[in-house]
Amino acid sequence: MRTRGAHQILHSIAANVRRHRDLRQLTQAELAEWADLEIRQLQRIERGEINFGVVTLLSLADALDVSPEELLRP
Repeated sequence: MRTRGAHQILHSIAANVRRHRDLRQLTQAELAEWADLEIRQLQRIERGEINFGVVTLLSLADALDVSPEELLRP
């Protein structure tokens, strides 16, 4: 995958995580706890700064009660 494409995907995921967290009126601390993540990791995900794995994507989707595909949408 090209670097630019990877960055675009990470930023799309970041925006989707933030949007769904805001819709559910969750704080970053609450979402991090529900997804079993460190808050710093979640903050980096929401800024599109970290390349994370599938397990983390699934944990976030589960905590936000959305499908993983929803978080991957551009």
